[in-house]
Amino acid sequence: MTSWFDIANLPIGPESNGDEAGYMMAVRRIHKMVEQLEEIYPSERILVGGFSQGAALALGSVLQYPRKLAGAILLSGWSVFCNDSFAAQVHERNKQVRTHPLVEVVEFSRS
Repeated sequence: MTSWFDIANLPIGPESNGDEAGYMMAVRRIHKMVEQLEEIYPSERILVGGFSQGAALALGSVLQYPRKLAGAILLSGWSVFCNDSFAAQVHERNKQVRTHPLVEVVEFSRS
């Protein structure tokens, strides 16, 4: 089955092992698409969205993008590789995650 990256086991949870190399390759593919859009639109006006695995990819792509993007629209997704290294990158770039319906802000820190 065609997918963005391999999912090692189901159900997906905090202890799930994943295909980090495949995930990062997919993130780079999304970044290239965004760079193409930046030739027409400023990055602050670009949203990245996805459903399920696409939402997991959209979240990582937006949080790891080197420039500010308008945001991500995520439906039924999850955070892949939310470890200390990933959290440090997100925190360093002063990015936030807002969730619905609680609309809480999740700030990543190195604690």
